[in-house]
Amino acid sequence: MNPLISVIIPIYNMSEYLNQCLDSILSQSLKEIEIICVDDGSTDNSMEILLEKNSQDSRIRILQQENKGGGAARNLGLNVAKGKYLSFLDSDDFFEPEMLESAYHTAEKSDADITIFEYKIYNTNTSQHSNKKHGLSNTVLNLKQPLSHKDIPQSIFSITNPAPWNKLYKHDFIKRYNLRFQEIKKNNDLYFGFTTLYFAEKIAILNKPLLSYRTGTGTNTQATTYKNPNDIYYALIEVHKHLSNTPSWNLVEKSFINEALNHCIGQLDKLRERYPHAFEELKTLLNTEGYEKLGISKHPKADFEKKWNYWRYQEYLTWKEDEDSNHIEKIRRQLCLSVCQFYSLVVSLINVLRFDGAREATKQVLDFIHK
Repeated sequence: MNPLISVIIPIYNMSEYLNQCLDSILSQSLKEIEIICVDDGSTDNSMEILLEKNSQDSRIRILQQENKGGGAARNLGLNVAKGKYLSFLDSDDFFEPEMLESAYHTAEKSDADITIFEYKIYNTNTSQHSNKKHGLSNTVLNLKQPLSHKDIPQSIFSITNPAPWNKLYKHDFIKRYNLRFQEIKKNNDLYFGFTTLYFAEKIAILNKPLLSYRTGTGTNTQATTYKNPNDIYYALIEVHKHLSNTPSWNLVEKSFINEALNHCIGQLDKLRERYPHAFEELKTLLNTEGYEKLGISKHPKADFEKKWNYWRYQEYLTWKEDEDSNHIEKIRRQLCLSVCQFYSLVVSLINVLRFDGAREATKQVLDFIHK
């Protein structure tokens, strides 16, 4: 009998956190699962841990490949998965005991192609969880479910993060559209995340944090983005190529260009101070062809929801950071970015007051001041 859920985990040099990850999966209340662990060419003792866990529980299956990245590892696991549903987890995270069971019952009740649940951030350095829940936009929580891009075409790509680990996927749905992960080093889950949201006919929402997303390790993919700065563009352009010729593209294009710009500006902001060469490489690519090919440059300011990101996009089009740059111009740009951040805070506070109350809003103000 095939398992109800295939859990697919790419693993690369995660021995420090792997035991906690696997133990939290092996102790899931839903027992009818297979756990497909794909070692992506680890050079630490991750494989020893996998072999030991496999000797203790036959539900663990071990696959190996040369180091090709998380996208290739997930695709390898996908090739052999037998479950009715698919769960793609990361090897440094850990999970609530009822995570798979809760997601499974929600999916079954709604006959959902995708079931999305919330998560909390866990800081390894402080050993503490954040109070805030992540993974779902506030607006989607009030919508009738299950839903699809036809219900919310102008915001379908912003209802959740593009990562696969806080979602459960119907296996037949993934097969029907032949959806795969991009085999690039960074942002290899973005294409999968966008296309699954687009093609899903039924998306179910589970308003409950079931996953602990680990930060503070310095080893996750976000910490080494500077090594492959252009991958964010390669991921977004692949989404555009795949979806722009589909019947509903005109309905969701505004949602896409908003999220595409948010990802591009977010990446540039992360790189600008610490990794100027990577910043310059990505900025040049986006300015010379990226924004045009993604369809961003043809849209007016009114089509973009996050005006501060649009302002930064305009700034980066003419940005020059060198020793001869005018000092006044640098101050003006920094002031513009500060205004954008303040505007972002105000919008965030309005949403927090609406959904979480004054106490959480006060906390965000204090956090902003301390920064």
